[in-house]
Amino acid sequence: MKKIIFSIGITTLMAGALLTGCQTAAQKEEAAAEDVEQAKQDLQNARTEADNEAVLVANNEECQAFRNETEARIKVNEARIAELKVKMKKSGKSMDALYADKINALGRKTRI
Repeated sequence: MKKIIFSIGITTLMAGALLTGCQTAAQKEEAAAEDVEQAKQDLQNARTEADNEAVLVANNEECQAFRNETEARIKVNEARIAELKVKMKKSGKSMDALYADKINALGRKTRI
């Protein structure tokens, strides 16, 4: 009698474990769909991050190009100011004060 009860108990436990451990086709399909959605989300996030990095790199390159261009313009303006000061000293006209004020104003603009 003990063997029969023990056999029935073991069989019941095995059947219960088997039934609760198995997923239905619908559950498997739902889990797979969730995995696919998560993978799509991860791919979209990766693309967004890559796009953001590309924009950041492009902005840095544009910024550096702007800085280089601005520095070149400043050097040209400073050279021109120096030429105008030399020319003003040579001319000796009565407009020297006006020219000096304009040249100094241009120099201040360049430094700002």
